[in-house]
Amino acid sequence: MLADAVAVVHSGIVGYIVFGFLTPRRFLLLHLLTFPMVVFIWRATGNCPLTILEKRLRAASSRKAKPHESETDTALSSNTTNPDAVNNTDEGAEPRFIKPLIERYFGVQITDRQCDTIEYIVAISAWCISYARY
Repeated sequence: MLADAVAVVHSGIVGYIVFGFLTPRRFLLLHLLTFPMVVFIWRATGNCPLTILEKRLRAASSRKAKPHESETDTALSSNTTNPDAVNNTDEGAEPRFIKPLIERYFGVQITDRQCDTIEYIVAISAWCISYARY
């Protein structure tokens, strides 16, 4: 449940970055500052802290829900593919937030690099619209 709350907050922040240019003009400065701040956090931590937190909360919740499994069962189940899993990433990479949404709603598999490109194009476009309105 806590992981779901983090996902809702995360969705709100992503929504604000994408659609913040629609806010009244007096709030545009906040939108103009949000994207650079998010980019700074991504660069400083290597990934979005909310994505990492959500993944860890889901993993902890999963372990609590299945206390009767042996270590062998856990190792075997961790190798299965779950299309709804938050950690929908390339091997060894950190979890993604937008990638599973793109794959679920558009039905296409994308790489992490393609996901980054899509994220930056959308966010920079929204930022430029806000800048033009400011």
